[in-house]
Amino acid sequence: MLNQGLFKNSFRHLSPMYFLYILQCQDKSLYTGITNNLERRFLEHKNKK
Repeated sequence: MLNQGLFKNSFRHLSPMYFLYILQCQDKSLYTGITNNLERRFLEHKNKK
């Protein structure tokens, strides 16, 4: 029987976590992005980088 907890923990170390995000711009258009650091990327958008 496969130990699912062990499998999940092992898999997480092999694959970095990425986030898909959608932002609504001031002109009501949508911006889609992907990042491995959601907090940093949000701050970059907020500071218009």
